[in-house]
Amino acid sequence: MSKKPTLTAFCRTKSINDFRTLLQEVTGLQTDNDRRRNTRVAKSLVIFVQPLDNSFQPKGKPFKSVTRDISPDGVSFIHDAPFPTNFARISATATSAAKSIVRICFNKVYYSDEMVYLIGTEFLPALECEDT
Repeated sequence: MSKKPTLTAFCRTKSINDFRTLLQEVTGLQTDNDRRRNTRVAKSLVIFVQPLDNSFQPKGKPFKSVTRDISPDGVSFIHDAPFPTNFARISATATSAAKSIVRICFNKVYYSDEMVYLIGTEFLPALECEDT
């Protein structure tokens, strides 16, 4: 019988090109012993973030960021200012067709000397989009 890989081992060794693939893999590796509803996994990925207004229309310029952790429920990433809107569209590349819509759950100072912010989000799966 083959041993199922652990969530941490998977995220350290596997290259991921888009969030949907990562979420499918992460969800498949959850165990009944996880303390949280879904485990957060430290994973640094370059992402592209487009702030969205409350009507889910682009507001401001998109930017590159780096994730701190990810789970099937959301992702946190680093930004140089408090996030300006309540929603964002994220993707793994600037031209990726696969994008996810997230709700911004928190903005907090992550590193005060440089005013680096940690932005916590929640995926809104019903609002995933292919061509926006």
